[in-house]
Amino acid sequence: MEWASRSGLGHLADKFFTKLNSTVSLLATPTQQLTQLSWRALSSEHPSLKPVQLHRILSQYQLTAEIGPVPIWQPSSEDEAYIYRTGCISGCEFPFPVSSPGAPPLPDDLCVVFVVELDKGPYGLGMGLIDGLHTPLNAPGIYIRTLIPDGPAASDGRLRIGDRILAVNGTSLIGADYQSAVDLIRLGGGRLRFLIAKSDPEVSEKISASSC
Repeated sequence: MEWASRSGLGHLADKFFTKLNSTVSLLATPTQQLTQLSWRALSSEHPSLKPVQLHRILSQYQLTAEIGPVPIWQPSSEDEAYIYRTGCISGCEFPFPVSSPGAPPLPDDLCVVFVVELDKGPYGLGMGLIDGLHTPLNAPGIYIRTLIPDGPAASDGRLRIGDRILAVNGTSLIGADYQSAVDLIRLGGGRLRFLIAKSDPEVSEKISASSC
């Protein structure tokens, strides 16, 4: 955020991260709970998301989670008119697919954000984390640093070193430090729900190269 402020882009950065936080919070909500929230409730809860953005996210969620149409997610008449008028030309800043826990893994270049549910084993989850500030990235974020073979995290098959953890059990980790993330996982119970963002090869390489 400091570089953005120095470049005179602080306002745009704040706006972007507000939208990102809203998106992470929405996607981290358990499916059973999310499908009980109406379009009006979701719009009120996430005012930073334009109707076209919210509609795009919910539409992708229905497809990948294979939950079928959710009638209460139908936009209001006014919002629906706005959505079809503007389309996704300028409104969709988060056009990523979303993968549900039970859905088959999508190709890495498509599955940018996905949900993983893990049960703790006798020795935990079998993965080590690191704050991006302590890596060559020099940017905040909680990343997977190590995966122990045959541990719950590695056995899931979708997680890779360098993947970023966006939320745990519905709690966003955007802006959280390492200790807060570790405490959240430690106190989160035996079964944890993670919202994961795939990192590109360059980011993964920097995380792997870290000696921390």
